[in-house]
Amino acid sequence: MSALPLIGANKIVHKFIIYDKYGRVKRRGEVISNSWTENYTRLQKILFVHQTVQLYDKDGSGQPVYTDYLDDINVKAPEGSDTYGIIVGDSTQTDINTKIRWLASQIPHSDTGLYYYDTLVETTIHEGSSPNERYFIIRRDFKNMGTASIYVREVGLAILIGTLGPFLLVYDTTLSAKGVETNYVEIRSGETLRWMIMPKTIT
Repeated sequence: MSALPLIGANKIVHKFIIYDKYGRVKRRGEVISNSWTENYTRLQKILFVHQTVQLYDKDGSGQPVYTDYLDDINVKAPEGSDTYGIIVGDSTQTDINTKIRWLASQIPHSDTGLYYYDTLVETTIHEGSSPNERYFIIRRDFKNMGTASIYVREVGLAILIGTLGPFLLVYDTTLSAKGVETNYVEIRSGETLRWMIMPKTIT
């Protein structure tokens, strides 16, 4: 398995691209946020203190995570999986806080609705617009297989520990809370949304 790079991200830059059914770019956008959850902070504690901690699953149940679990943390969800990797929802709530356990209203994977492709993680650490800025990219494509538009208003990042779970949310943001012009991203019938999460560190 490929571990999630645990770096002290100061902020998260999201970029998204909408493609039509012919692969042509129709719309682009960007969102800046810093909505790491309590679970992410607890993962950092394992990394730096080498101490077993409790992380919380979508039901709010505590899950013990040990130091040797770090090699089994994965965000590279396969096609069709909506339990980890980049996940999306349609919640309009704006009171996101660090203790949130899962998306408020997740849009599930569906062969006739929103189709989830693989979550991919680039291995390269990129240099940003200034020499002291670094980031990497996590991305996932979603295709609207239905006949009506789908509206994405919430984006999260969840991890899988081991091969069977638990599944734990480490990041969540709602577009309505982050000043996106329309407060949502519309995916029309036949269109594909490519969502990129870019954790950045700035020194």
